[in-house]
Amino acid sequence: MKKLLFFTLAIFAFSVFMPMALVSAKSSGSDRFSTTTPPVINPACMTTAVTVREDGIASAFGTVADTTSAALTLRKSELLTAWGLTNSNERKAAIKAAWSKYKNTVKKARLDYRVSAKNIWKTFNTAARACQVKNTGESNGLDISLM
Repeated sequence: MKKLLFFTLAIFAFSVFMPMALVSAKSSGSDRFSTTTPPVINPACMTTAVTVREDGIASAFGTVADTTSAALTLRKSELLTAWGLTNSNERKAAIKAAWSKYKNTVKKARLDYRVSAKNIWKTFNTAARACQVKNTGESNGLDISLM
């Protein structure tokens, strides 16, 4: 009976005092009151980084819009020409070619936009780190998923 009581008290003491000892060991020493200063954030640096990023995204998006608009104009022209053909086999081939060319042009423009947006964000994150900002709290998800 004495052994059981001693064993139970030993487990209780271990479970109560061991965590206290660990916490005390963690908080003691020079780490308790850190003398290191947090990095100084340079707002002008971040303003420049954001401006470059936003201008780059806008430019890349404008390129997609311009490419798509030109592709639509070309598709219209090619479809009008195709519908002017009297031979049905030639007409079907011309219509298919016009749509295929349009689809491939727009697909490439969207892919180019995604690559550009990823690179723009990568450059921004590098610039933000140079400005002593580790996490801007901004997400690139929407910019990249636009296309």
